[in-house]
Amino acid sequence: MLLIWLGTINPVHEMVSESKKMGALTLIDGAQSAPHMRINVREIDCDFYVLSGHKMYGPTGTGVLFARKSVMEEMPPYQGGGEMIKTVTFKETTYNDLPFRYEAGTPNIAGAIGLAEAADFMADIGIEKIEEIEHHLTAYAHQKLSEIEGIRFIGTAPQKTSVVSFLIEGTHPTDVGTIIDKLGYAVRTGHHCTQPLMDKYGIPGTVRASFSAYNTTDEIDGFSNAVAKAAKMLR
Repeated sequence: MLLIWLGTINPVHEMVSESKKMGALTLIDGAQSAPHMRINVREIDCDFYVLSGHKMYGPTGTGVLFARKSVMEEMPPYQGGGEMIKTVTFKETTYNDLPFRYEAGTPNIAGAIGLAEAADFMADIGIEKIEEIEHHLTAYAHQKLSEIEGIRFIGTAPQKTSVVSFLIEGTHPTDVGTIIDKLGYAVRTGHHCTQPLMDKYGIPGTVRASFSAYNTTDEIDGFSNAVAKAAKMLR
C-alpha cells in the first residue's frame, strides 16, 4: 500500500478498481502498511493481500496471506503434503477444504503463536494510537533534520507513513549511514529494493530512517545530532 522508502501511501482502492476493469487479479503487498495503519481488504476489494510478520513486531519467517475464496477455490495447490489431502486412492486425490488444501505439512506453529502475540500487542496499543504517535515522530524528525545544511528529503507526499529518506549534499548515503550506525542509530542505506526508481531520481540510494510506536522524540534528537555530525565529517 505504500512505497518502502518514500513512505507514500498509494491509492490502492482506485488501483484495484482500474485493474479489475481489465480483468486482472489483484495482489496488494501490505508488508509496509500492516504495522502503521488499519487495513480493510473488503474496502480495498483486492483478490490477495499479503503482509510480513516481522514488520509488525512478530517473528521472522511469518506472515499472512488473505485470498478471495472464489479465487482460491479455482486455484490448484502448489505443494503436496499432509493436511491438504481429503482422500487418496490409486485412481485420484481429493483435496481438502479451504484453507487446508494449501497448507501442506506441519506449519510454523511457534511462529504463528508469536505472530498472534504481536497482533495482540498492536491491538492493545490500538492502530489509531500507533498512527498518531508515528505521525508526530515523523513530523518532528522532518523538523529536526531540516536544520542540517545540505539535506535533501526524498519522498514528501502529503499522505505518507513514518519513513524519512534523505541525502546529504556532497556525501554518499552508505558513508552517512555507516557513521550514524557507529553513533548508535540504526538506519538502512542503499536502493531499498527499488533500484529502477532510484535511477529515475538519478541518485545512488538514500539513507532511510523508520520510526515506530516505541520510539521517542529524545531518540530523534540524538539521531539528528548524529546525522549532523556525519555531514560535518564527510564534507
